[in-house]
Amino acid sequence: MRGEPVSDERFIPFLRSEVTALCAADTAPGDRDAAAEATRLLAGVLHQRYRRRLREVEADYYLLHPPEYARGEEPPAPAARDRARARLGNTLAELADTAAYTRIPQEELAASLRSHALLRVRMEIPEQTQSGAVLYRRGRVPATARVRTWWGLRTKDIEYELYSRVLVYVHTAEVTALKLFEDVPRDDIEMLLPGVRPRMRLADKLLIVVPALVSGVALVATKLISAIGLLILLLAFWVGLRDSPVQVNRGALLTVGAGLVALGSYVARQYRKYTRRRLQFMNTLTDNLYYRNLDNDAGVFYRLLGAAEDADYALAMLAYRELRDAGGPLTPRELAAAVEARPELQRGREFRFAADDALATLEELGLAFPDGAAGADGAVGRRAVPPAQARDHLRRLWHQSAE
Repeated sequence: MRGEPVSDERFIPFLRSEVTALCAADTAPGDRDAAAEATRLLAGVLHQRYRRRLREVEADYYLLHPPEYARGEEPPAPAARDRARARLGNTLAELADTAAYTRIPQEELAASLRSHALLRVRMEIPEQTQSGAVLYRRGRVPATARVRTWWGLRTKDIEYELYSRVLVYVHTAEVTALKLFEDVPRDDIEMLLPGVRPRMRLADKLLIVVPALVSGVALVATKLISAIGLLILLLAFWVGLRDSPVQVNRGALLTVGAGLVALGSYVARQYRKYTRRRLQFMNTLTDNLYYRNLDNDAGVFYRLLGAAEDADYALAMLAYRELRDAGGPLTPRELAAAVEARPELQRGREFRFAADDALATLEELGLAFPDGAAGADGAVGRRAVPPAQARDHLRRLWHQSAE
């Protein structure tokens, strides 16, 4: 069951349509037509910008991973591949930051190896994979789940922290992987890395070893004792520790044969238990990855570009509304406080409004301008241009982008 978001996430948990409706609700009647057109033009201008970035990403990505129909052509030079890989890495970091993703430190990844939330399996990660992995997360929410304990005899409710999105990028000499997952427990993020191998915990080993020892002792006491005794006597005679020969008749041979069959059956049964347990671990890992995986490789860039565009749009719209309705200029700190205090933006969801990024976008598009001297914190206040002026300016930008 999901809980309510916590922490200082930059991600604004509202759909684009919700943001548009919220900003249009309190527009002055005389400005509604101009504001509505300005909203459509803003979305179009931002879309054109991200569409150009998409073409740049595709050029670099398909230089490294050419499609099937282009693989017969001459491969690119190693230097060109290195430059494309560096550009893709930088683009990935920029898009993740714009889309309100936060990088997960290596310390947190190492801590997840020592703990668990829902995946009760110990994981082993190749050292090169762990050192070459870069993970980002977005959306931290508390959650509860009912899990089985005491080998399935009891159930209990546990509380854990959930990441709504986790982006995984791994580049080593052996592997390059780019994946996007959803609803990942914080203490289970290690399962997302390529090459991860499930390993048995001490309790899992004891579940196999202890019953094996008990049944082994019972087997020796009931079926192998006579066969073992006969074999010891034969071995003692052959090495010279016994003078009188051992009488080996049909009954003795049947005893030894039955003992060997019982021993072989016992070994095979224990091996099947071990392999079945390993398969259970592998199935648990596979199921968790399959149902949480959203996209891979090139598809991750498409999703990131869309998420970054939506984030830019939400920041610009919410910031413009506050600047438009404010009685005077607002500094970044005042703007962030005003947006975060809006009751219609609460709904139990906490987020930290990135006012600096929002103001940079508005000034770049000509929708806001500095006004007044710097305050005590050194920040300059900004004002928004009127909706009609914003519409006219965005219309010019739209025509320029379409040329």
